[in-house]
Amino acid sequence: MTVKFVRFSLPNGKRDTVEFSLEPEIEQMAHDLQNEGVIFDIETLMTGVISMTAGFDDSDEPLAHELCFTRPNIKAVITNLVTKARATWED
Repeated sequence: MTVKFVRFSLPNGKRDTVEFSLEPEIEQMAHDLQNEGVIFDIETLMTGVISMTAGFDDSDEPLAHELCFTRPNIKAVITNLVTKARATWED
């Protein structure tokens, strides 16, 4: 099982899908959120920083937002994103 993200690519914001393999309990949390309509997205900003959000398509405010400054840390940051999104959604 993997976690799917909508990826926006530079320079024009082209959309595609990227998947990440995470710990099984984190993947299950992500799938539970996605089954409720949560969308995960990811993009590399012009500064090189990676921005990730989790939220509903019809909402201007995400459940969670994370920034990642180095690619080797991306799975840990995604884990934080999923965990924060679940905690916010449950509140």
